Amino acid sequence: MGAVGGRTSLSPRARVLPGAGVGVRVDLLIAAGLFLFAAVLRLAYVAWAPVFIGGDSLQYFQPVHDLLNGRGFTLSLKRPPAYPAMLLLFQTLFGTGFVPIVVAQHLLGAATVALTYGLGRLTFGRWTGALAALLAALAGPAMRWEHFLMSEALFSFCFVLAMFLLVLGTRRSGPWPWLGAGLAIGVAILTRSAGQVLLLVVPLALLLDERAWRPLLVKTAIVFGACALITIPWAARNWAVHGAFTTAGAAGQNLVTYTAIIHRPDFSFEDPLVTQLDTDPKKATARKIVQRAMEDKLAKPQLDVTGLGIHNRIMEDTRMSQAQADGVMREIALRAIASRPGAYLQNTLEDFAEIFRGREEGLRDHWDLWSSRGWRGPFARFVGPATPAQEASFGRLALLDGVYHPARAWPILTPLFILGVVFAIVVPGRRPAVLVAVAAVAVILVGAATVGAIPRYRLPADPLINVVAMGGLITAVTLLRGRLRRAAPLRRPALSGK
Repeated sequence: MGAVGGRTSLSPRARVLPGAGVGVRVDLLIAAGLFLFAAVLRLAYVAWAPVFIGGDSLQYFQPVHDLLNGRGFTLSLKRPPAYPAMLLLFQTLFGTGFVPIVVAQHLLGAATVALTYGLGRLTFGRWTGALAALLAALAGPAMRWEHFLMSEALFSFCFVLAMFLLVLGTRRSGPWPWLGAGLAIGVAILTRSAGQVLLLVVPLALLLDERAWRPLLVKTAIVFGACALITIPWAARNWAVHGAFTTAGAAGQNLVTYTAIIHRPDFSFEDPLVTQLDTDPKKATARKIVQRAMEDKLAKPQLDVTGLGIHNRIMEDTRMSQAQADGVMREIALRAIASRPGAYLQNTLEDFAEIFRGREEGLRDHWDLWSSRGWRGPFARFVGPATPAQEASFGRLALLDGVYHPARAWPILTPLFILGVVFAIVVPGRRPAVLVAVAAVAVILVGAATVGAIPRYRLPADPLINVVAMGGLITAVTLLRGRLRRAAPLRRPALSGK
């Protein structure tokens, strides 16, 4: 196989880590430089902006606050524990205040940039890794969401780390990359349930790595065993406390958000398939609460109607537990979807395309979002308006935030991503990049299919999209350059003959 993307392509069974000796040191230096570059950009956010909060921030912080103030651990079934545990660690070490946690999140973002380089280096080569990491370093949405009191930075880091280790496992002998990948997947799942899509990527990675069934089974056991080691204790805890063996029980809330709020004109909760639930009085009450919430949102689109609010109302009116209420919401939403599958498929595909393209959101909207989040009582003192100095820096931060947005680049990134997928399929040494593409598509698709077009659901996929797109670009340029070089000697005699 010839040189593609700047270095000799590897066979699927290759056991050579790209770059040995001096090459490895060069890669480490490049990754460290990219980390520092990304960290400096992100620390500007710390200096110039107040900590941002979103709709989920209080749900993560209140259980930590309650625990530190002797009220027990009140984390709901909806939320997995990894991000609250991170909050607890920093609140314990540094006291109240959110600046230390967002500093740590920005450093995780810088580490994600370094991992992006490594992922690109393993799949398409050094130039691909550098360009993909540079885009990840400059991405305004990534820097902005790392400044939120939300789980995006931790989840994106774990997601990209797991992918890096899976690809590394296909390039290097030994069980350690697979063990590390299993642990990273476990932490990703305990950060956000969407991390479970990585379990679908594992069989594909193993098939690329092994042909004999025995080592394939051994490595499968290593990955899934390490993941289970991380996730099962928490699922067992939820079984004991809530009666649900799950790391997070929010499927019902998410699907009701999809059907009753985001795509409210396209689904009906009075369809015969849904009203069959009315034979159970509690389910009838729950169905009517969902229907009423959708009607209220249709009448007043500005009304703040949430899946969590509907869930809490069902619990209050029916005396169901958290797990029972979420289960009933899931059944109601799935019946509504089953009654109109065409609408569900169309909406999901449209939402996938919207998330993949990205949506540019105004910095001012996030800057002032605290004012509409309703932090009251003992929590109000933790959030507030920007200081005069921070407000004076808004213009500078807006310039930094606006340097690069994937939403503006999608007309170029999308065809390059498709080109990268094609090269990954047809060039044997590039096939581990198929894993990267599958993971990017899968994590976006699960968000589109279960909640809707939420822009931040693109964040964990963004570095992976960069890798595949830049791989397509560099490979195409390399092939074109090689073709021009081969054609040059054929042109010279004709020119000299004139």
